Amino acid sequence: QTRTLNRDSREDETREDNSATARRGEVGTRERKRGRRDEKARGRATMRRSSKKSSSSSAAAVPTKAVSKEIERIDQLFYTYADGSSSMIDPEGIETLCSHLEVPHTDVRILMLAWKMGCEKQGYFTLDEWRTGMKALRADSISKLKKAFPELVQEVTRSSNFQDFYPYAFRYCLTGSHTCYSYDTVFL
Repeated sequence: QTRTLNRDSREDETREDNSATARRGEVGTRERKRGRRDEKARGRATMRRSSKKSSSSSAAAVPTKAVSKEIERIDQLFYTYADGSSSMIDPEGIETLCSHLEVPHTDVRILMLAWKMGCEKQGYFTLDEWRTGMKALRADSISKLKKAFPELVQEVTRSSNFQDFYPYAFRYCLTGSHTCYSYDTVFL
């Protein structure tokens, strides 16, 4: 009988343990369900935030469109002066550009423009060089380029920039195998 009582009490304890475990399981299940609901709510909030971001990114796309329009205008200006066969602005194109800018082709500002563009070969502007210079000067038309000249002159005459411009001008003006020039040529 004692064994039966012990067995019965053990069974009761086991049942109590099982019911407690079951209750904990229910609680765990409830907590998991709550957690899922919280995750879903966080997901919806994240989706709302990301949709707000996408609307702001569409606003960011507007400047991109403006930039692409600016590049398009810069390119159109380039092709106005470029030689069709070489896709470069050659010496004739530069002379035409100078006449539209109302400056002589020997004006030092044209050399400053070449410096700003980072041109490698004297008398020729590539499309990439043109874009670089025009973006830096914020010019996409002849009138804007004319207005940019005074600022360009001021920029070049600053000590730090002049130290960069002077050797550039010397290297840029070297043609072929010439490694030295007369005093008059160097000091225009």
